[in-house]
Amino acid sequence: MTRIRLQTALVASALGLCWSAHSLLAQTNLASARDGAKVADVSGSLGKQWRADSLLDGNPASTWATAKGKLKNQYVTVKLAVKRPVEIGAVALDNSVAQGHPPEAALRQFKLYVSATGGLDQDFAPVKLGSCEMQGGRQVFTFAPARAAYVKLALGGNYGYADWIELAEFEVFPAGTPPVERSGTPSVLLHSSAAEASQTAFASVAQSLLGLGATVVTFPGPDSSRSLSNSALVGIRVVIETGEVALGKSDLRALVQHCESGGGLVCLLPRDPEPLRPLLEALGVSLSPAAGEGDKLQLAPHWITEGLAPPELAGPAASLALANSSPLATRGGTAVVALAAVAKAGRLVVMPADLVTTDGNRDALELSRRAVLWAAAMEETQLPKPLEPVRLEGRAVFLGLPSPGPNLSFAELRRDLAERGLTVADSPVPPEQFARSDLGTADLLIAVMPAPGPIGALDLASWVASGGALLVLGDAQADVPSLIAVNEFLREFGVAMALSPSTNLSVGIRTHPVTEGLQALSRPGQSLGVWCLQGAPLAEMGNTPVAMARTFGRGRLIALDAGFAVDPVQPPPEQKRPAPAYGIQLEQNREFLARCVAWLLERNE
Repeated sequence: MTRIRLQTALVASALGLCWSAHSLLAQTNLASARDGAKVADVSGSLGKQWRADSLLDGNPASTWATAKGKLKNQYVTVKLAVKRPVEIGAVALDNSVAQGHPPEAALRQFKLYVSATGGLDQDFAPVKLGSCEMQGGRQVFTFAPARAAYVKLALGGNYGYADWIELAEFEVFPAGTPPVERSGTPSVLLHSSAAEASQTAFASVAQSLLGLGATVVTFPGPDSSRSLSNSALVGIRVVIETGEVALGKSDLRALVQHCESGGGLVCLLPRDPEPLRPLLEALGVSLSPAAGEGDKLQLAPHWITEGLAPPELAGPAASLALANSSPLATRGGTAVVALAAVAKAGRLVVMPADLVTTDGNRDALELSRRAVLWAAAMEETQLPKPLEPVRLEGRAVFLGLPSPGPNLSFAELRRDLAERGLTVADSPVPPEQFARSDLGTADLLIAVMPAPGPIGALDLASWVASGGALLVLGDAQADVPSLIAVNEFLREFGVAMALSPSTNLSVGIRTHPVTEGLQALSRPGQSLGVWCLQGAPLAEMGNTPVAMARTFGRGRLIALDAGFAVDPVQPPPEQKRPAPAYGIQLEQNREFLARCVAWLLERNE
């Protein structure tokens, strides 16, 4: 087995001047593979990893590249997800290239053809001649309405690369429904001197957004001499401003213009808000000394705050005032310390940084996530609803790793299962101390990165087949020998694990009794795919299952990426780069794990 090298691209999306609830709800991509669209014909591909199917998968990190050396007469024909021809009026092309590929390979010119009858050359008529910006991300092109069941995209060249032309996504939209940014996946810029978002004090905020599939980039990075400009904000939906980087006149102009012309701006105030005062005053926000210091924080009614408990606010917070704004949080009942407002065509959120960086506070992370979604005009996004907690009954043995890494901690999982009624020890049992005779003491066995040991995979397979329940947690940060050992163990169950070719994508929830009622699972970063010919997928990332359930004789097995179950990781203060951190452990994640256990403990007759 070899470790799969994930290739991702930081993708920017086209920024509209405004986003209305109507346009968001009206968006229908007729070229989505999930809805039944498919590639009917293609001139060729660079290889299996760069197939034309990647254009329709909704994943901008996967791309289609033409065959090597082929730059002329290249095309792809798509059969739309329609039963009969419909009128179309716009397409969206994402000409990003995969990480490591030359940006000059990006699509430049193109010609669009449509057919209402079939996929033969003579069936098509031209409707659009266009040109993409180099590495411009998602770009929208409209044209006069035309009836179509097939759409052919003819490539006219790239930006100078000699080996191939590359394109990430191809979307087609009905006439009269202008396409907008994908709901739930905003592009976010964190104004920071750090090279990556994971190196900032707001790493947990960035991770909560990555769990949705959002693109999060930092600017200016280590080159602190660079200023924000209109070109730097092309394709950026929301800017998070923290005051870490000193704001010059160019920065101020770019941020104000971005917000007032339709972009989103989230200002996270440091304890000394003075660095952000010029920006806020330019947007009409006035600051005054903290009022109500020491009083308990209260959240005001708003989409951003719905159903959340107010996190503790340790330090002082400036009082804010802005005409026609909505308070989000107050102190002492009157002092507004967080607010949301519409700034001409854009949206503005101002709140204390302490409010969203509280370590391990799930409500604080959810608050920051919603603030960004609201600033991106995505409040149509359905909020997770409280779920009725599952009650458990039975005995479980938790087999942990002999020497777990810093990213594997399951204390919260064990505590939560115990609070729901499951009998489980406070500390995991070392695998070498668990023998065949101990299987009779458990209804459920939870194994982290298992490998053949004293009891052997055959013994466990026999135990599960006779009615046992097994939950296997795999670690995407494991080395290759460990993953090989896991698969040696799992092959007795017809299951395999490997690094997924998807990263930083939102989690898709599949229909299953375990997932009924779940709405939002969080698993940012590199994931572990799970494959089973006879199993039912529970969750997936980029069309790769990351949790799989199957019956095995009279028993049951669930294998899943441990990232859904581990505790949030807080790096040591002296560590510059945070340790790998898995899922945000939202309430939906906890309920997901509890439901996995409940399903496993049901007996098959």
